[in-house]
Parts: sequence; structure tokens; C-alpha cells
Amino acid sequence: MRKLLFRDVEIESMKRELWMSENKQSRMTLVTGRAGVGKTLLAISVTDKKTRLYFNLTDRPDKMMLSSFIEEVRLRLDTYVPQTVRTVPSLLSFLFDLSQRRSFTLILDHFDEYISKDMDSCGELRKKWDETRFEGRLNLILITRNPFINRKLFSLYGSPFLNSVDCTIPLRPFTASQMKSIISADGKSLKGDDLLAMCMVTGGLPEMVNHCLEKRLLTKEAILKNFFSEDSPMIRYGEKLLARTLGKSREVYLSILMLISTGNLTQADIQAKIGGSNVGGHLLKLETEYGLITKRRPLMAAEDSRNVVRFSITDTFLLFWLRFVEGARTDYDTFRLDSMLSRAKEDFKAFSKETLRRYFTQMLSDQQPTLEVGGDWKSGDPSEIDILALDKEGGRALVIDVEHDSSFFNKKAFLEKVSSLRNGSLKGMQIDARLFTVADM
Repeated sequence: MRKLLFRDVEIESMKRELWMSENKQSRMTLVTGRAGVGKTLLAISVTDKKTRLYFNLTDRPDKMMLSSFIEEVRLRLDTYVPQTVRTVPSLLSFLFDLSQRRSFTLILDHFDEYISKDMDSCGELRKKWDETRFEGRLNLILITRNPFINRKLFSLYGSPFLNSVDCTIPLRPFTASQMKSIISADGKSLKGDDLLAMCMVTGGLPEMVNHCLEKRLLTKEAILKNFFSEDSPMIRYGEKLLARTLGKSREVYLSILMLISTGNLTQADIQAKIGGSNVGGHLLKLETEYGLITKRRPLMAAEDSRNVVRFSITDTFLLFWLRFVEGARTDYDTFRLDSMLSRAKEDFKAFSKETLRRYFTQMLSDQQPTLEVGGDWKSGDPSEIDILALDKEGGRALVIDVEHDSSFFNKKAFLEKVSSLRNGSLKGMQIDARLFTVADM
């Protein structure tokens, strides 16, 4: 089994909830996060397989799932399930009752996807949970990944499971600094383009990082070559991710994601390219329900300002996949992987700017938590200050241009932007203007 890294806090929380369920009363833990961040691995790693039931609530017919789940109960708990149990929700109710007589763990994977299709059963499950939790000894772990469904189930007024969750554990991808620590602990080191390629291609997803470590993919050349190989799980992962997240009606959403990945960052630009149709609802859903895009505003813009809003793909892996796999769909469908690899190598330096911007933004936020860090741009102006960091109390500002290397740096244009800020919104502040490149990673 893969080792859990940088999950010490989450592991301790899970162990605490397990102890509480064994010694006090039933506990409900919600483990959330996007696909590939290690939710299932975490839940399984901290529980005992002898008393653990794992139900994967995927898109199989209910009867097939029920049959396999009942067999799991028989094998793990040596317990007879009565014939009156004819649905998955009725089996869950049976297990809630059973927990009053014995202690065990129940992991419900993809709970959000399953229960959102059968919301009628929520009321009965909540009622049974409330009836049994104080006398029960059940360690109930719900694994979810859709933030919109999570809010409907657990957070909003009138939600069926409002105030039921005892512990929420959000999992996120590794940061670049965490990836460096993981690799250095393995006796290796990554610098420059090698670290950049690791960040860009894996997006910090533990599943992808582990794949690179297991295959000893620790150079830019090796990482890219493996990505564009027939047996690589990474090249197929983007399609799998979007299919699971967006479902069957994903044509318009995919078009919007493709446009954002190629530099069309405003709603106006996207609508113009997509034929004038209003895409506001689609953008809102991609941001709040699916978590695939992020809304950005200039650092000094008002929170309700709209005409300066830009959108970005949330994680670097998906951004890379959209540009070099979905963006080369003909080559992909005809197995011209060498052609795709060549294009990725040719465009690597220019494409890396966004990954570098995110890396340095996170680095500054981690190193100096008191700084306000973001970017700066004006409506209708395609150029921007890549990173603007403000220390308002100290009256200082750090203005940064991010490029792969100095050959991409337009010093004259950058200094003109700095001068505009010095005479405008940053007037009176001490300004430090810098260039950050891959060498600064």
C-alpha cells in the first residue's frame, strides 16, 4: 500500500474519531477532496480491515451493489443479513442498528454521488442515525468530492444531514514545497525544469506524484516521455476526471475549459468565442459545483467588481491535460503520441508561466503570511502584473514579473507597468520590482 505523506494532522483526526466510536458513541466523519488526493487511502490506512466495511457506491445497479455489500458484511463481521434488507439504504439502516451491539467501521465511498440520486432516502437514514448514534459504536466515514452536493447534504439550512457530521477532513493536493520534501526524503532532489515539470504534470495529486516516484521519473525529460506513453495512467486521467465530474452533458463545459486553457480568461472573451451564448450559469457551475475553475480579481479590486474578473483552471494537471491532450485530440485518437510529446517539449517554456506564477504566489504566502498576494490588471488590458504582494502596514509593495527565463522578459514593458503603479494605486509606497524565473524555484 502507498505511504501516506503530509497527512499527519488528518491521520490523528481519523484516529481520534475511531477511538471515540469504539469507546464513546458512533461518529460521522466527512472526508472531502477532488479525485486523486488520497481520500480512500487515508480512510483505509487508519482503520482495521478485520472490522472494516468498505462500500464503493459507484454507478452499478443497486441490486449488484447490495449483493456484494451483503457478502462483505457476512465475511468481515460474520453477521447474517435478513432477507427483508432489499436496498442499499435499508442495509445501511440495518448496520446502524447493528452498531448498537458491536463496534466496526463503515466507509461509504462516493457517498455524495450516490445519495444525490436518491435524496428520498436521506430522511430515513438521518432518522435512523439519530436513533442509534448515542448507543452505537459505529465509525462512519463518508467520502465525497463534489462541494456543491456537500453543501446540499451537510451545510445549508434544511440539509438532510445538517449538524450530523462530527469531523470534516478536507484533503488537498501537495504543494510544490511538499513535493520537494517528499523527493528529498527519497534521497533525490529536483530543481529548475525538473521540479517545474513535476508540478505541472502531476498537479500535486498524490496518486500522480506516487506514480512518478515509483517509476523513478525525476527529470523533465522522463516525466514528459512517460506522460505521453501508451501505458501511462496520467494521459488518460484527465478524460476520466472530466467524465466523472461533468457526466454526460459535458460538451459546453469542455469547450469553456478549453477556451480558458488557451488564454480566454474573461466571460466576454469566452462568450464571443462560443457564439455569443450567455455562459454565466456554466461558469458559475464550473466554479462552485465542480471546482474546476477559479475566479480571480486584481488584488486591489473591490470584491463585487465584475468587469475585471478573470477565470483560471483550478489545478495545473488539468490545465496541462487540456492544452496538450484535449488540445491535440486528433493526434490522441490516432495514437500519434510522439507528435504530442514534441509539441509539449516545444511549448514547455512558454506554457510554464502560469505554473510558475502559482508556485511563487504560494511561496510568498507561505513565507510571509502577513502579505496580501495576488495580481493586478485592468479591464480590457490583456497584460497584467503577474504577482503583486502588499505589506500595507509597512508601506511596502513587491511587484514581480514571472517568466521561465530572462529571454522571455520584456524589461521595458515591465518597468512601464511599475511606473504606472508607483504614480497610481501604489503612490507613496516603497516598491521593490523583481523578475522571478525557474531558477528561483
